[in-house]
Amino acid sequence: MKYLLLIVLLLNLCMALVLYSEEQRRQAAEAAVPSLPGGRLVLLSEVDLPAREAAAAEAPSDIPPSQEEGVVEESPDSGAAEERAPDESLQAALAEELARDEPAEPTLASDLEPEASSDPDPDPEPAPAPVIECATLGPFVDEEGARRAVRMLTAAGAKVSWRSVVEQLPSGYRVFLEPYESTERAYQVAADLREQGVKDNFVITNPKDKVNGISLGLFTQKRGALKRLARLRNLGYQASIEMRYRDGNIQWVDYRTPLGTLDEPLLRELTEGYEDVQLIERYCE
Repeated sequence: MKYLLLIVLLLNLCMALVLYSEEQRRQAAEAAVPSLPGGRLVLLSEVDLPAREAAAAEAPSDIPPSQEEGVVEESPDSGAAEERAPDESLQAALAEELARDEPAEPTLASDLEPEASSDPDPDPEPAPAPVIECATLGPFVDEEGARRAVRMLTAAGAKVSWRSVVEQLPSGYRVFLEPYESTERAYQVAADLREQGVKDNFVITNPKDKVNGISLGLFTQKRGALKRLARLRNLGYQASIEMRYRDGNIQWVDYRTPLGTLDEPLLRELTEGYEDVQLIERYCE
């Protein structure tokens, strides 16, 4: 029981100390805040305008004199001006942007003229290449005819080349009798022909030719061959006629020249006197 009373006493002492400490801190805080002198607060509705002006004049200023000099009283117009300032700045910026977008109106005659292009003039198109024709003239059986054609074509401005080729050339028209069954029979017929006045004949013995046949003449002109053929048939012989060939050199003249360079009179002169010479067009390589 004694100890219980002692504990209760100690708790009361602690509580008293706490309350005392709180009171001391409160009083110290109130002493730190200075109280401002002034009268009783009065509502604006409780006094008229002259009274409000008098009360304002009697009320002490809270702002030190040094600070009052630097304060500028704001008027209602200044606030409106600040509100209008952003709008005016925005309008000025929009006007400047529109001025940049709109094309400037020309004021001088030179402004109306289109600006000269700075690009260089395109290169002129090259003249079209002339059309070239190529042809071959021949065959010439002798070199003299080919040399004559080369001289005439060169003088006309053509590019000329000359080539010689070994080919089968006609040697004439031969009249003959077909081969007999034996050499003896062939010689007997040949003897009969000579007795009848056909002395120009011989028995063919060349194995690459009509062996045991009888040749009755070789003619350069077909007319002479046909005349001999008719005489033999009148004598009762079934003779025939054929073209004979031999190996020989023939000449070809190739040329190339712009189309229309060679006229018709020149082309006729090139082939004049040569029955077998022809003008053969060919592809230009």
